[in-house]
Amino acid sequence: MQPHVPHAITVSVPSEKALAKCEKYMLTHQELASDGEIETKLIKGDVFKTRGGGQSVQFTDIETVKQESPTGRKRRSSTAAPAQPDGTESEWTDVETRCSVAVEMRAGSQLGPGYQHHAQPKTPASLNITDLRRMVHGPAAKTPHGSKDA
Repeated sequence: MQPHVPHAITVSVPSEKALAKCEKYMLTHQELASDGEIETKLIKGDVFKTRGGGQSVQFTDIETVKQESPTGRKRRSSTAAPAQPDGTESEWTDVETRCSVAVEMRAGSQLGPGYQHHAQPKTPASLNITDLRRMVHGPAAKTPHGSKDA
């Protein structure tokens, strides 16, 4: 489990030549944690030029990342799901619910990924028809059967 850092220079032993090309430095250290999981420490720092023409690293942050093994739970089968009362569908099985949200990042953007909601609001078709009739014929328009629209 190694961090993915784009445009990084990776070396096993830092040298003056490698440090001269960068402003940031990150040291990774992996060890086995007491609970048997892998623990990775990311030690971050800034690279400074010294008076003598060399470089020095000042460590500024330590981040600890643990990798946990997945539990032995089983997934529920879609056929074994309990029936919903009154014929309602589960939100998870609704395709519109699952596909309505996206995380998007545009190429060259200095901002991080953005959270966008892509779903269209649901409106009953009968309301749209009633609204259209009232717009075309007015509020007291007659329906095709001869009765007034309420």
